[in-house]
Formats: sequence, C-alpha cells, structure tokens
Amino acid sequence: MNGLTKAPSARDWINQAVKKSQAEYASGKVEKATSGQVGPASLTDAYKQSDVETFKAMTGWNLVVLNGATMILDDDGNPPPPDSPLTDRLVDLSGAIGSDRQDGKLTGDITPEYLNDIFDRFANVEREFSSDWLDKAFNYLEGDSDRKVASS
Repeated sequence: MNGLTKAPSARDWINQAVKKSQAEYASGKVEKATSGQVGPASLTDAYKQSDVETFKAMTGWNLVVLNGATMILDDDGNPPPPDSPLTDRLVDLSGAIGSDRQDGKLTGDITPEYLNDIFDRFANVEREFSSDWLDKAFNYLEGDSDRKVASS
C-alpha cells in the first residue's frame, strides 16, 4: 500500500458521531461545536444538553450535529425511514424546540408545560405526535428533577 489510509464511510462517520455524542452527553462536557466539527446537537445555539436528552428519552432518537446540520439518528447511526409520518413528527419536534430556543420562547430547561404547548400547537394543525412520547418525556423529566434535588 502507498501509506494512504482509507477514508471512513459515511455510515462509519455517522456511527462515530453518535458514539461521540453519547459520550459527550454522559460526561456533561459542554463546548461549542465549530463548523466542520462532529458533535452533539446540544453543543449548538439551537439546543441545550437537556433538550437533546429529553428528545432522546421521549422519542428514542438522537439529535446529532454534523457540519452544522442537525440529524436525527438511531443508536446505530441510521436515520428514520424517509417519507414517513415518524420522520415528519421527529423533524417537527426537533425543529420546534430549536426554533423556540433560538427565538427566546424557550430559555430554561424543557418543562411539562412547554411540551404540552408544543403538542397542542401541532395537534391544532393536525400533525399530532405519538401520545406515548409525552408520557415518556414526563417520566424522564420527573426522574431528572428527582436527580437534581438529590444532588443538591
């Protein structure tokens, strides 16, 4: 061989990004992602770490930033099926959180009241989210607040 290394495939790169994101979330490390850097969505202006964790707990899907674009991937680096209602709802939810964060409508952590508002907004335009997502989010947020109280 001529000493050149083979570039990783797109799938390998996405898997690496998901693993890095999960490690970042677990470590609590917070740094700003720069252009071209692979990192978790929580490292951008559009999301806080708690947004990404709540999204994962609620939907089972990861938000990952690749070169500044937010991607929704499973734990194996696969995107949701194209042209499916699931994909549409995941994009709607992540987009609403990111937009609300950037517009200043969401300034603190995601709350049950905030999630009820998002679910109501989309139900009013006949783009309802899975009802179990709200239950999962509430369970996660309740457990998260219990962890915060226990650690103080």
